[in-house]
Amino acid sequence: MTKKKLQQIKGLHSEIEMLKKQIASMEPQMTSDKVKGSTLGHPYILHEITIHGIDKKYYNRKRKKYEKKLRQRLTELEILLEEINEFIEGVEDSLTRQILILKYVKGLSWEQVAAYIGGGNKAESLRKRVERFLGKN
Repeated sequence: MTKKKLQQIKGLHSEIEMLKKQIASMEPQMTSDKVKGSTLGHPYILHEITIHGIDKKYYNRKRKKYEKKLRQRLTELEILLEEINEFIEGVEDSLTRQILILKYVKGLSWEQVAAYIGGGNKAESLRKRVERFLGKN
């Protein structure tokens, strides 16, 4: 497991949230077109008529595209999370395991991790501990 891989979790979570917001805020777009028509009565005079409406085909295509992207990202996140959880569960040292969960799964800053762990642990010492651990694996 690499630090780079662990750091992807937060980005994937935020990307998924962004895609969800894009889907939720999507609104059908109004479109217009011109057609030729004539008056109803005699003399039938040909003229252009502007029509307005919603391009449902475009809207549905765009929505499906975002939903497909969201499903792909969710799958990526689930696979990555499963891989990371298996890795973290295999860490023998309890403190290192807690630090990895707090930092990479929960997304806390090093200062927040140090405050959560307590016991006089400083953010820098916890960061170095993880870097040494990841360097061995």
